[in-house]
Amino acid sequence: LYTSVKQLASVDVDNRETGRLLTDYLVKRGHRRIVTLENSRGCPGDNHFDDGVREALTAAGMPPNAVLVRYLPNDEAVSHEMNALLASDDPPTALLARSARLAQMAHASLKLSSL
Repeated sequence: LYTSVKQLASVDVDNRETGRLLTDYLVKRGHRRIVTLENSRGCPGDNHFDDGVREALTAAGMPPNAVLVRYLPNDEAVSHEMNALLASDDPPTALLARSARLAQMAHASLKLSSL
């Protein structure tokens, strides 16, 4: 994130490695379609996280459309987007949320979903 920092020693601050490890975990458990939920205004490290996700998918030989990225401007958009994704012809089987708030809202949407 910062030009003076070339390598981070801790996974909790290394966004690229976090994305790679989480995606690798999901792929090894059979998930073939993953959605990432992100804040629309972006946060430091989002690009690095997304790079890590794509690196893991590439290493697993999965196609580029194995990951869907959704930038959500507000709380209402989370529920709307989750419902649309679940109703699609090829719904995701796993979710990566960039914040606890997004994860909680997605979980609530899943509980309310009739799918």
